[in-house]
Amino acid sequence: MKRTDNPRIRCTIEKCVYGGDGLARVDGRVVFVPGTLPGETVEAQVLQAKRSFLRARPVRVLTPSPDRIQPCCRLADGGQVPGCVYDHAAYPAEVRIKQGQLEEAIRWLPRGDACRFYPPIPADVPLHYRNKITLHGAREKELPILGYLREPSHRVADLPACPLASPAINRALAAFRASEPFQRIGIRDTVVFRSTSADGAGWWSSTLRAKTLPDLLTEETPMGPLKVPYDGFFQINPVMAGRLMVVLGAWFEEGCRDYPEIVDAYCGVGGLGLACMRRGGTRLFGIESGRRAVEIARENAAAWGIPAEFQCVSLGQESFALSACVNETAKTTLLVDPPRGGLAPEIAAALRDSRIPRIFYVSCDPATLARDLRILLTDAYRLVRVQLLDLFPRTARFETLAELRLNRG
Repeated sequence: MKRTDNPRIRCTIEKCVYGGDGLARVDGRVVFVPGTLPGETVEAQVLQAKRSFLRARPVRVLTPSPDRIQPCCRLADGGQVPGCVYDHAAYPAEVRIKQGQLEEAIRWLPRGDACRFYPPIPADVPLHYRNKITLHGAREKELPILGYLREPSHRVADLPACPLASPAINRALAAFRASEPFQRIGIRDTVVFRSTSADGAGWWSSTLRAKTLPDLLTEETPMGPLKVPYDGFFQINPVMAGRLMVVLGAWFEEGCRDYPEIVDAYCGVGGLGLACMRRGGTRLFGIESGRRAVEIARENAAAWGIPAEFQCVSLGQESFALSACVNETAKTTLLVDPPRGGLAPEIAAALRDSRIPRIFYVSCDPATLARDLRILLTDAYRLVRVQLLDLFPRTARFETLAELRLNRG
């Protein structure tokens, strides 16, 4: 390849890596090309050249994939909605790509090729599923704009409507843009839009010091309604969150006779642990860093008629003994659903040494999942089965449910 500024290259995409970029190889170097699909031959312009890899932007698709569709997540200026890395792919192809990424991440782990990979569970709809979006303010020619941050510039992409947001949120967004608070939007302002089927849609902003949402929202799930603080965490795809609760509950029930006692780390408002209790659990102890979430988890358990104990602890930041949560180790199932960054190293090591016989790990990032599993699978545990649920269509992310069992002996 000639050493000229921003040269153009021709390459064939082998696969899509986690994050959405297509991967090709030219002159012994890996090339990352966004907006491409496996099997496509493209002309691309090099934007960054390192010793072992290149980053390029597609200029022309010379041989398109049969899975290529007209991009669906576009802005008024023709740019892509930030984060919608698969909007050019037919949805079944997107799910296949994500399943391949998950399997590749797992098979590199100790005895990872021995685990069972279940068929992926796609979302019912790939668009208009989000129950929450966070938008950023800015000013252009003294006029307010509101939208997502473009990468890598972090400039705001004005967004009259979001193709991933629920119809109720897009209606609330349109109403907000016609309101007086929108005229006051500044560069440091953020506005969060939130919707539920029970409460409709509204917005809140800590910088504008205003909100149109009640303090408590109700999320409907297959197991029963859950109360959630308006500014608290809940999965952004409520339909698929319900599917996750059903699948986890079914997996839990299969070993419920032997491991009926549940410790739910990172329990939020209690949904996953309560779902397992619905399927035959005998004891639930939840751990969560947010004090308000702990209070609501207690209320949810009481509303469902389920005895449970919840404690406010920041795992990885406070001195805490996991053994204090466990009644009888040999009968315990541990649920772990950490933030995207995964487990703190000391927490992963504590789980590895806990000798709890069964662990369910829920993750929205296969990279941090694989990192944590590499610690847990070191002689202590084996990976039994893995299930992908696509909670985040059109984006790079997906949810994974993994079951680990203690190695006996």
